Amino acid sequence: MPKRMFNELILEVNPTITAIGTVLIGVSLLAVGFTMVVGGQRLQSGTKVSR
Repeated sequence: MPKRMFNELILEVNPTITAIGTVLIGVSLLAVGFTMVVGGQRLQSGTKVSR
């Protein structure tokens, strides 16, 4: 699959690959935002974060 995607990127712009990339970026941003919100709530509530 990655080889096929790379070859298609070189030869032509495929809207499917663009859409998948956009979705993956969106999911990553949501995960980071969720982590920041949950982490901020833990710190405000006084719960210790074990490391």
